[in-house]
Amino acid sequence: MPLNWYLDFLKWKMILRFKGIGAKNIRFKSFISGIAISAITPNRIGNFLGRMVWFSNKNKVYISLATLYSNFAQFLSTLIVGVFGLSMANNLPSSLTFNVGVYASFITILVVLLLCYLFSYAFIHLILKSKPNISNAIIPFLKQKRLRLLLVSVLRFVVICIQYYFTLCFFQIESFYDVLPLVMTVFLFTTLTPSLFFGKLMVRESIALFILTPFYSNEILILTSSILLWFINLGIPALIGGLVLARLKLK
Repeated sequence: MPLNWYLDFLKWKMILRFKGIGAKNIRFKSFISGIAISAITPNRIGNFLGRMVWFSNKNKVYISLATLYSNFAQFLSTLIVGVFGLSMANNLPSSLTFNVGVYASFITILVVLLLCYLFSYAFIHLILKSKPNISNAIIPFLKQKRLRLLLVSVLRFVVICIQYYFTLCFFQIESFYDVLPLVMTVFLFTTLTPSLFFGKLMVRESIALFILTPFYSNEILILTSSILLWFINLGIPALIGGLVLARLKLK
């Protein structure tokens, strides 16, 4: 869990340090506050809302755009590794057994999104041509940090998949080469499924039951391992972030 959130914090620190915004303690407090708010917003889109309360209005446009771009990098990394896991997975339910055409569609969508990510600064320049102060604030960051953001995002997603695998190992599901691609597939479909609150709690659990049950029939242990992973990765940090936000409100 510390490695998972350190990688996400690394992206957040990258955003702030590029513009020289925020002292070290503010960087951490804003980061942990974002986790707390993201836990109670649809698809965790509120992570940047929790972060914004710590900064002045003049920096909020840049931080919002850079954070959305960082979130896009994380989404893209999930697709990259998830599609790879899907192609390597055995023992999938018959309804998920795709043909070559479907895989080609997945890869085409992935390539299009990757190109959009890599050249988004050009799109933003065109869209914000009438507002050069905003485009000049975000475009240098996109040009210089896009590859590093994507690399850190991929590493973070791999860490989360290994976390889930270790959690399943705790419940005696130990076949690495069979289970890890299935875990990647679980996260792929979890990411593509919309949710309302609590960081997709019960969404991933339902998908895990659907995908992992043909491989391992003990549904209770699959459900327990998934909920435990949610508690470790989001429940504990969100609780800490809520305490930090409560202290800010008191002040």
